[in-house]
Amino acid sequence: MSKFSKIVGIGMFAIFFALIVLIYLMGAWKVTDSIALPALAITGIVVLLGSLALVAVTFSYMGIGDKTQALALPEGSVRAVIALCLLVLFAILSIYLYGKLASPQPIQSFTELTAVDKDNLIKSLSPIDVVGVTGSDDKGFTVYVRQSVRAESVDFAKQILVMLGTLVASISSFYFGSRTAESTTSKGTTVLSVDAQPNVSSVSPSTIVRSPVAKSLLIFGQNLGGIQNVSLTNGTAVIRASGVTATPGAVTCDVKVGTDAPAGTWSISLSDAAGKTFPASQTISVS
Repeated sequence: MSKFSKIVGIGMFAIFFALIVLIYLMGAWKVTDSIALPALAITGIVVLLGSLALVAVTFSYMGIGDKTQALALPEGSVRAVIALCLLVLFAILSIYLYGKLASPQPIQSFTELTAVDKDNLIKSLSPIDVVGVTGSDDKGFTVYVRQSVRAESVDFAKQILVMLGTLVASISSFYFGSRTAESTTSKGTTVLSVDAQPNVSSVSPSTIVRSPVAKSLLIFGQNLGGIQNVSLTNGTAVIRASGVTATPGAVTCDVKVGTDAPAGTWSISLSDAAGKTFPASQTISVS
């Protein structure tokens, strides 16, 4: 085992050992749930990021890191981490809130009350909060009370769950949607970009005979949807096409190459609505 492998192994062990110690200390110190829950969630995310950092260092040491991506990890790793963290937080919070709201509250007792105090206490409480009353006028009364969950607390828990659930759904949809788009692209489907450069792959026909009658010209390629003008050029002679119709994969137009047009090779130029010109690598032979 190399020295580097030992260092990585020790680092992973130290991270998880620190997490176990933290959990043990919170149990030994009887930390309240309101402190233990955020501490565990934050510590868990820190441990996960520390593990990812060690993986990134390992990849860099082995020369297989992708420097174009975050943490030099494979593409999509950071998105997956964010989605998983949100799912874990949602699960922890859901279980915690359900346990708090569903479990019965502890019973409190008010002892050595007079008859007047007992009646006033019972009137100030909801009937469902009073568990029982014992005692007598001579020895005093004892009232047992279980405080019910406040409606404000229930509403707050609902709002938290709805907000976090919406966030989890949106992040997860973005992650899986991005993965689907990448998978589609890797299988050969071309994803067009609005700002992509038009590219001409072929022209049909490649040879045009001079005639007073206009002929149809088909130009095939990629990202041709914004093309509005097509021109043929031979030296100082220029022929502008008419009836230009463009789609992302093809441009159709009518070209009239008169008998007075010079024979030879003509270059093709495309332009968009802004007047930007895109020369094509293909040419047309005029005879």
